[in-house]
Amino acid sequence: MAMPLGVLMIEDSEDDALLLVSELRRGGDAPTWERVDTPEAMRVALVGLEKGASGFVEKPITRETFLDAVRQATLRWQLRRPSTRSN
Repeated sequence: MAMPLGVLMIEDSEDDALLLVSELRRGGDAPTWERVDTPEAMRVALVGLEKGASGFVEKPITRETFLDAVRQATLRWQLRRPSTRSN
């Protein structure tokens, strides 16, 4: 059964957006999606997400930006994790 999924794509290329939607469908998801390519359209779409629309935001990023995000998420996880060391 396909998993419903809301996707907001911050993407200037319609072809890239369609490729992502195709891959999500191939993976078993049932995406409802919107592509935005202007600041105003993004603001309007984000207001919808804040009002409770479920989904995720996809935007093109560089490898370095991705690695920075992974480092930050790992650090936050380590700081929240209870210590397993004994005193």
